[in-house]
Amino acid sequence: PPDATEMRLPENLFSGAEALRLYRNSYRNTVAWTVGAFFDRLFAGARTDGALIVYTADHGQNLHERGDPGTTTHCSPFPEAEEGAVALVVIGGGGGGDRWRAAAKANFDASGHYRIFPTLLGAMGYDRDAVRRLYGEALDSARPDPATFNSLFNARLGRKPIWVAVRRSAVARPLASDFDAR
Repeated sequence: PPDATEMRLPENLFSGAEALRLYRNSYRNTVAWTVGAFFDRLFAGARTDGALIVYTADHGQNLHERGDPGTTTHCSPFPEAEEGAVALVVIGGGGGGDRWRAAAKANFDASGHYRIFPTLLGAMGYDRDAVRRLYGEALDSARPDPATFNSLFNARLGRKPIWVAVRRSAVARPLASDFDAR
């Protein structure tokens, strides 16, 4: 079995407000750098004309902006809205640019991941009405999205999904103290 030293939590998860502030700042810097670098490389070297690019993440992060001292940053048993709040960017080519601009305007902060699969099937040429009947709405749909994520689902074990709403007003913002000059 591991000894007590190996079982210790990383210092940034238990040593107080300043350590958490630095942890959150490091996380934000890492995301900004890696996402920026991804798009810099993509657009510098790829031919994107006619392409549909969907960029997102699998989960959001709880960076303890609410002041909780916990160690879980995502996939917690009782998630906050920010654990389901992720970037979702659609860059449409092939004549679909106007459609995607209109969809972005209509659905800003009001769409979810369950619409990605129908969107991709439509982009591959599958009949949009048939896809909608089987899999639901696409990202460019005018119909409202419930903007939820499933916090617990395991059909093999007979569990029912537990839906958590993601509303912009419910997502914790970085603490003002994170931005204080130090």
